[in-house]
Amino acid sequence: MCIHIFQTLHYRFILTIRDIKYREATAADRLEFSFILTIRDIK
Repeated sequence: MCIHIFQTLHYRFILTIRDIKYREATAADRLEFSFILTIRDIK
């Protein structure tokens, strides 16, 4: 029983970390993309 709870928590923890990394990556990509578009517009 205790082991099962621990495994579930561990699994959720891994998913959360993966989710945060994914969100940060997409946010960075979007910022970079808008930055490139802005530079193109200025030119």
